[in-house]
Amino acid sequence: YLFQRDKACNVCSATWAQLMKFTPIAGLDHPTDAARFGQSVVFVPETDTSTALAIIGSPGYNHESGKVYIFHYDHTQGSWAMLDSLADSNWNHDGDRRGRFGSSLHVDGDTLLVGSPGYSNGKGAVYVFRRSQNGKHFFASQAIYGPSDIEEGDNFGHSLSLSENKAVICAPYKSVAIVQVISSDRILTPNAGACHVYSRRNEASSFLFDEQLTPSNILPRDRFGWD
Repeated sequence: YLFQRDKACNVCSATWAQLMKFTPIAGLDHPTDAARFGQSVVFVPETDTSTALAIIGSPGYNHESGKVYIFHYDHTQGSWAMLDSLADSNWNHDGDRRGRFGSSLHVDGDTLLVGSPGYSNGKGAVYVFRRSQNGKHFFASQAIYGPSDIEEGDNFGHSLSLSENKAVICAPYKSVAIVQVISSDRILTPNAGACHVYSRRNEASSFLFDEQLTPSNILPRDRFGWD
């Protein structure tokens, strides 16, 4: 649901009014309980060169293969309309059940990150989409499959964040090695979780792995990086 805040006067209290109800039907799909339409949502405000966007994830779509719907405000019609839909088909993963594409979303500028934590038996992946111009469609740019030590069930891409040319992508079920203060032995801590920092030179370049983040006092099943 999309609500807008309105203030009738300077001394009046602001009120919220519903403007739009988004559903899979508007995205030309039949709604189902299992689709989890709306589990992740990103709203992109209107700018001088781009209309407002509502980007909505549906990670349960098609047996948890997942899908992302993009709606835009059409000024010619004076209403919201379907602009595009995204899936992982560009990487030949279309129909990969339980990938949960669209579980997490983040937009910054013309770059959209889409998390697919169920990909490859839960190893996880994050997909990068870019717009060549403001207001145009998003196109597939890069797939990030995590560092080399990602294992099945780690759920890389469960949560993520993007700021300009830096991205943080988390795997809350990852088991991490910690150093014991007394013995200096490295102990593998199950399901402790970890986040991973990626960077790129500019919007036209690819994200590369920088480092892994884990707190010093991590415990088993902490699921660091859940959100």
